[in-house]
Amino acid sequence: MLGNLALLKNASELSHYAVARHRVVGENIANADTPGFRARDLEPFSVEKPSEPAMRATRVGHIASASADAGRYSIVTADGGDVLSPNGNSVSLEEQMLLAGDARRQHSLATSIYKKAMDILRTSIAAPR
Repeated sequence: MLGNLALLKNASELSHYAVARHRVVGENIANADTPGFRARDLEPFSVEKPSEPAMRATRVGHIASASADAGRYSIVTADGGDVLSPNGNSVSLEEQMLLAGDARRQHSLATSIYKKAMDILRTSIAAPR
């Protein structure tokens, strides 16, 4: 089971991605009436295996890190070239609600995976020998 702890890391990363995506969707909804605002979204989630070890900070301020979740993912313009209002805004509330639902499903998947993995770890610890 210890070899599968990457599963927990991936579930955690998916959870962070879902939160960041939900934040971007919320900003889109908040700016639905802003003239010239373009809807944004995050690049699709994918689990990337690093080809080299990650750098580790040994002193405070040694390596700059992004503290905001949305900064960890690439934000792209989500409009398909369609300006939906006379003021140049491209936000479709219906589409944003679908994206919010998708982000919720991703977060639910991540928490379900994490919960089941923790249940398995607890069972293995409590198992009689």
